[in-house]
Amino acid sequence: MKAFTSLLAILAAPALVMTTQAAEVPQALADFQLPTNGAQGVCFLISPALTKDFEALHAKALQKLQTLDQEKIKGFVESYNPDNLMPYMAEMWDSAEEYESYKKAWGERQMQTRQDIQGVISLKDTEDGKWQLLSLLVNRANNNGTPLPFSNLQYDAATNTWISSYGELTATEFKADDDYIYHAQTGTDWKLEKKDSFTHINQMLRLAKSADGNGVYISFISVQRSLVSGQVLSQQAVTLLYPIPKPSVGGNAPGSR
Repeated sequence: MKAFTSLLAILAAPALVMTTQAAEVPQALADFQLPTNGAQGVCFLISPALTKDFEALHAKALQKLQTLDQEKIKGFVESYNPDNLMPYMAEMWDSAEEYESYKKAWGERQMQTRQDIQGVISLKDTEDGKWQLLSLLVNRANNNGTPLPFSNLQYDAATNTWISSYGELTATEFKADDDYIYHAQTGTDWKLEKKDSFTHINQMLRLAKSADGNGVYISFISVQRSLVSGQVLSQQAVTLLYPIPKPSVGGNAPGSR
């Protein structure tokens, strides 16, 4: 109960400035400047907000896609990433100018936060060479807190992997330009793919820093599908934004000694 109360105290503060001395984090995590070992940072649950013009043009293009031959549809689906600006394919548009309007509408996207929910995050050293990324979402209306699923993962600095109940999530570089849904950023994806006789499991944890260096995006996806029916058996997806606090005069930046 005391730990939960301390998290709520952080949320009530008008601004968070890190002054506590924190443990040195593993090299692969250090650039994200996450609060560590007792220091707690405010984060926000986010989602994209797209304009009505974009949604109308997007829906129209997808309708045209359905009229194309199966090979073109297959090629498009295999290359398309919904988190990025949809690439130009002449057959999907009335004109090149219409695609330019679509591209402009994509550029007007916004990032929205849940006003009724506040988050707290901290990187914890478990003192056995492992780390945990702990996070709690608190409902402002009733102060009920819900831990996020990636809080159960453990980071192994020796192998640069996150460990879940299904196995190891291994690292690959992540880099996005300004056409990405949350704009330009760089970081690391840790991924797991596992199949057994009945299920197909995909998990991903992403830590990525914005191009301006002011924020860290934390994304977690876990999907379990039945290999028998093809149905999704379980699915979790969340994206957080952690604005990196500016150190106070004479203080240390989070994650540094």
